[in-house]
Amino acid sequence: MAMYGDLSLNDDKSKQFYACMLMKMGFVEQDGTVNGQEIVEFMAPQFDREAVASAVETCKNPEGELVNDKIYAFGQCFFTKKTFEI
Repeated sequence: MAMYGDLSLNDDKSKQFYACMLMKMGFVEQDGTVNGQEIVEFMAPQFDREAVASAVETCKNPEGELVNDKIYAFGQCFFTKKTFEI
């Protein structure tokens, strides 16, 4: 079982699950566009708003051939670049 923030499972099914989850939460659009403000507002009550916003800003334009690849790349970047503990 994967831990929160553990994106070591990078097969197609795992990427599809991760993309679906972030879409359902409103964090990304169907085309892979990151809704940074939604992420910041969701996390701000528990984490430093500026730190969350900084990680989102750094990672908000992920690259990937497919939408699931882009969303997965955003997640990898976010959990690598964040400066706070989850």
